[in-house]
Amino acid sequence: MPCLPSFCIPVVALCLAGLSTGQASAAPLSGVARVAGGYVHTCALTTGGGVKCWGRNDHGNLGDGTLTDRAAPVDVVGLASGISAIDAGEFHTCVLTIGGAVKCWGQNDHGQLGDGTLTDRRSPVNVSGLASGVVTVAAGNSHTCALTSAGGVKCWGNNYYGALGIGSSGYGVDAQSPRDVINLGEPAAAIAAGGTHTCALMTNGGVKCWGSNSRYQLGNGTIGERTTPTSVVGLSNGVSAISLGMLHSCALMTDGTMRCWGDNGWGQLGDGTTTNRAAPTIPSGLASDVVEISLGDAHTCALRSTGGVKCWGSNYYRALGDGTQSDRHVPTDVSALASGATSIAAGGLHSCAVLDDTTVKCWGLNLYGEVGVDSTGNFQPVPVTVGSRTQQTITFAALGNHSVDEAPFALSASASSGLPVVFLTYTPAACTVSVSTLTLLAIGVCSVGADQSGDIDYGTAPEVVQTFLVAGSKPGSPARLANISTRVQVQAGEDVAIAGFVIDGSTSKTVLLRALGPSLSSFGIPNALANPLLRLLSGASVIARNDDWQGDTTREPNDGPINRGSASTIQSIGLAPSDPRESAILMTLPPGAYTAIVSGVAGATGVGLVEVYEIDHSDVPLINISTRGRVQTGFDMMIGGFVIQGTSPQTVVVRAIGPSLANYGITGSLANPYLELVRMSDNATIATNDDWGSASNAAQISSSGFAPTNSLESAIMMTLAPGAYTAVLSDVGGGTGVGLVEVYKVGP
Repeated sequence: MPCLPSFCIPVVALCLAGLSTGQASAAPLSGVARVAGGYVHTCALTTGGGVKCWGRNDHGNLGDGTLTDRAAPVDVVGLASGISAIDAGEFHTCVLTIGGAVKCWGQNDHGQLGDGTLTDRRSPVNVSGLASGVVTVAAGNSHTCALTSAGGVKCWGNNYYGALGIGSSGYGVDAQSPRDVINLGEPAAAIAAGGTHTCALMTNGGVKCWGSNSRYQLGNGTIGERTTPTSVVGLSNGVSAISLGMLHSCALMTDGTMRCWGDNGWGQLGDGTTTNRAAPTIPSGLASDVVEISLGDAHTCALRSTGGVKCWGSNYYRALGDGTQSDRHVPTDVSALASGATSIAAGGLHSCAVLDDTTVKCWGLNLYGEVGVDSTGNFQPVPVTVGSRTQQTITFAALGNHSVDEAPFALSASASSGLPVVFLTYTPAACTVSVSTLTLLAIGVCSVGADQSGDIDYGTAPEVVQTFLVAGSKPGSPARLANISTRVQVQAGEDVAIAGFVIDGSTSKTVLLRALGPSLSSFGIPNALANPLLRLLSGASVIARNDDWQGDTTREPNDGPINRGSASTIQSIGLAPSDPRESAILMTLPPGAYTAIVSGVAGATGVGLVEVYEIDHSDVPLINISTRGRVQTGFDMMIGGFVIQGTSPQTVVVRAIGPSLANYGITGSLANPYLELVRMSDNATIATNDDWGSASNAAQISSSGFAPTNSLESAIMMTLAPGAYTAVLSDVGGGTGVGLVEVYKVGP
């Protein structure tokens, strides 16, 4: 059902349609010379010099003039011929023309397209100042570099960690057009761009790198970013090619062996360990016959002179192609690719190979069709031919909300192929599935998936997930505070949005935190936060952070992920944000107090929504909740939502705090908070308060232990029936300032 974000608390948000994506199948792609893998998209350079792309297209990554994801290759606008090289970054793509010019398209939030703007482009644009004289191009996560015919290197885009090699780094020093890399010392022969670092192969066969170095990815024997080129230890000569991953790097030697260094948390260096390496190490058991290398997010692939392909490292998303989900710490054969490959490309979480018949096989994550078969939303554990197999879809009707005391009931779904559908649950604490029978176990969220893995004729069907609320109706079900949300103006410094919550009891609990911004615009909210950054703290320590929910959740900006696969889980349970720039953290937390902080990437400001969802253990309650942020007027008032579950009423104290925040060093606090409590079932205002001491039950508020410390602050103490409520915080005189809205459970 539609709802305004100001009152769109999580219980309402659970009324979801099934997830179903995918594109019509095409004939197998052929006539391909090379491929390039982005994070979740892929592009091919054809033998005729044209370019085709497939996969995710939310920023125009595919260059077809649309924002439509494609599971089958589509032509890039204006590039039917005349292209000699290609590379793909996280969400952008660049090519080199036969005349030595560079063109790029896709995401441009850091200027990585090099056209002098920060505007995303759905079709190719010229890179400023590079109309000729370029011999190769390399695309990193959000920066791009070009090698000139004179052996110089120019870079542009994200320079927060010094990846541009211009002698500086940090916020505000991104480049929207090419800048010269300084202090190369000698001409370069080749270049490669990684997550946030860059390397150059010099004409003498040595390697120099610059940029982020949190995992030794620069190979200079130390940790710490470098804003100008630094030499890789032990690689002063003998190198023929280089390739970079997110946090690791590799070199191909002239004798056909490899050297790798940097992050090794998933075995991506191939030396049989998971130990990070500050200097190059040799992958184990790899013959001296490697002719090409390519690195993904946390995996590595090598093409042998025999035409065989080996991969190693992270295999959670099946990027190694060996038919398993097991990480590999040494080079491992890709299934059915012992010969016949002529070129390889590792994407973020998938991999591809061009075969000697000019067709392409890919494997790994296929969430958006990046593997090139019509089975988006799934994995391909072994190589499949791009453009092959017939599409099938699943019909699985919405289940509606149910009561926990209902008897087990049958599920029904069908696949267009006629193949049998398999059911599974993503919330086993709330519901379980046995074959096609669903049993409800506890109050909370139940998410059920319907799958069909396909066969030789049909591709894997896009999974359809139905998510619904399991309500409490058993006699005597205790009342409890449940999911929470707050909409507030997110600013910078002390005015970021800060939400606190407490997990009670003695059992760990899985929760989902979301920070929304861009999607609020569709509900008429002006000045929505463009790119929310979400951090989760326990005490003063950051335990998780996320920028863009489909990306990794980490502890620090450049750390490796702490819970790989959370994006697919979030999507599976039906609670994925609708905009890829929005953030989410899915974690299992022990009992205690936690703080969620929402800010804007690069200091941006705007209206944001922070939410906390319970995923399991309805027996373990969320108790008091609070949100602090800058309270303004109109659409920018602070609006907090909470839910009371169960069948019995619950007494709560809702507080609006302002003046007393100054005691904690908070400047510009709200002078005179005004509090309004709204019942969501009928949008009725059921209570208001200005100055808590004026309340008719002020004595009870005081005796509860939750009375505000300042007489100008507001409080409402009420016994509420189960349901959804919102607390609206504003200033009596129409003023603005930093305010805090809190909800406390009173009594059992």
